[in-house]
Amino acid sequence: MEEEKSVTFGDIVRTIWSQKWLALILLVVITVAGTLIMKFAYGPSREYYESTFSINITTNEDGMLVYPDGTLHNFRDLVSLSNLKAVKEVDEALYSFDVGEMRNSGGISISMNKDDAGVTYTLRVKASYFKSSAEAASFISEIAESPVRDIMIWVDGLSSAMEKNFAEKSGNEQKLDYIKNQLNAISGRFSAMKGISSIATEKVKNLTETASALTGELHQHYYEPSQKALENYKNIIKELEKELEVAKAVLNNLKGINVDASSNPDSTIIIDGSQIAVYAEKVASLERQIGNYQAYIDNNPAGGTESEASKAFTVKLEKLLADAQELTKVYESDYYKNTSFVSYEGAPIRVTGGTGLTTALFLSFAAGFVASAVVAYIVGWALNRKKTAAAKSATSEQVPSLQEMQAQAAATDEEKE
Repeated sequence: MEEEKSVTFGDIVRTIWSQKWLALILLVVITVAGTLIMKFAYGPSREYYESTFSINITTNEDGMLVYPDGTLHNFRDLVSLSNLKAVKEVDEALYSFDVGEMRNSGGISISMNKDDAGVTYTLRVKASYFKSSAEAASFISEIAESPVRDIMIWVDGLSSAMEKNFAEKSGNEQKLDYIKNQLNAISGRFSAMKGISSIATEKVKNLTETASALTGELHQHYYEPSQKALENYKNIIKELEKELEVAKAVLNNLKGINVDASSNPDSTIIIDGSQIAVYAEKVASLERQIGNYQAYIDNNPAGGTESEASKAFTVKLEKLLADAQELTKVYESDYYKNTSFVSYEGAPIRVTGGTGLTTALFLSFAAGFVASAVVAYIVGWALNRKKTAAAKSATSEQVPSLQEMQAQAAATDEEKE
């Protein structure tokens, strides 16, 4: 029985090499097809656009964003459905995005990174939602800019609310008081900013001084054009009369107990004369205010035609309001626009996950090399076996069998005999 020959590595190589063209064709086909599939079919479903950025807005110990109006905002709100919808409205190129599906399927996420250098945020979005990296970069930047945009809306709202509230005040004194309060609020915000320009700081100081000057002018003339203001003055007079009654009572009491110890040795109560002077001045001031209010009411019984002086004063008030609004619109807006900026860590956008072209090519080539070698060996081995079988068959037909050889030998012997 013929002993089966063992297969060596050289035999394997020779078998594969015998089918080198088949192996080469298979290698090229598998490499190209595999690269295309991994890069453009399978890869995008696992590919993400990612961006790491910081927002120059104060954060508390829990990482909450602290807006300048004092409100706290969770950084996760940046990828909330409501904010994503708002982001779409910023750029018409983003209108087609299905942010609802993006949010509900978990295709977008954000995380916070906190270390000694500060706080940064990493935002990831599935690449399959975008036609290009530029489109993804625009979308991500709009999300990162959301807090800055919210703050700018708040600043604009301050200016609009200032005009609205000013118009609702019933009289010039109330309007002037409102502007003064707004100037104080602006000054407070400027102080907290620690970065507002010296020009803006000087402007709010000058406007505050203007408001004080207008207060003195108003108290001399009480310019008021409206019936509503006159009615309001009547209410003010009632409140002032209550204060006057209390002040007079205190003053009378002080006068009653202001006993000179030298003329009355038994008295131990000594009141400083300066206290009497303070309350005497307070009584006089209240009486003057009441008299001025009452005189204006008497001179304008129906709140009739506005005087030229009143009109001029109103113009001054409106100018003061406009200047206060400008401080908010120009200086506060510029401040927040320049300081609440978004800075990116490295490239604004990068690709993660998925499969890169080089990686896809390498993996496809490796798979193609193995597959083509296996197929070439199998085909080569089958062909070699078929050839061997055919050769054996041909040999068996040419070589006589033992019985035939014996019969032939016997015939030859008979012929010799």
